[in-house]
Amino acid sequence: MEQADSRRIVLSVLAIALLLVAIVGISYAVFVFTSNSKKENVINTGAISMSYVEGITNVISIKNALPTIDDVGKQQQEYFDFQLSAKISGNAKINYQVIAKNITNEFENGLPKIPVQRQLNANQIKIYLEKEDGSQYETVLKPTIFSTLPNFLEEDDTNKVLYTGSFYNDGIDTKQQTDKFILRMWLDSNAEIDEISRTFKVKVDVKAIME
Repeated sequence: MEQADSRRIVLSVLAIALLLVAIVGISYAVFVFTSNSKKENVINTGAISMSYVEGITNVISIKNALPTIDDVGKQQQEYFDFQLSAKISGNAKINYQVIAKNITNEFENGLPKIPVQRQLNANQIKIYLEKEDGSQYETVLKPTIFSTLPNFLEEDDTNKVLYTGSFYNDGIDTKQQTDKFILRMWLDSNAEIDEISRTFKVKVDVKAIME
């Protein structure tokens, strides 16, 4: 009798452990998105799939720009567009954040890819994000100085949070959802310039986790 009870306890513990592994496995599978140029990034689990598709590249840069007022910057024709899609079967929710990473000061072979003297400062850059709403795009991040945006990680001021959103399904039927974005950057109208050609580069990533 004691052996039977012990076996039932062991089996119960094992079942709980397997359930926890399954839950953690699903959460981890949807945890991080990092894009590569002109590539669709897709992560699938049994009941959930999520993808991130960027435009021509997932890097947007400013070079040889002139100081620009916000009303003009918001309408400029050079922009970066991308979209997030989720397909959820059953009751679940995916929370995501759109992250802009300052890669102006990235290193290669121990040296900056862009010499320091040719870099634009993050406090000179305005960044602006729109999200599709019906048949038009609406502002979800007003023109904001890059350096003042919230950090994704507390001690890391190179990764900034542009937008926080979610996909969810509270029913039984499969639900397909897509969020489309347009990102623009420009040199702040108060920035002082000189004769030196300077550059600022940002890479767009998406971080997501299932709730």
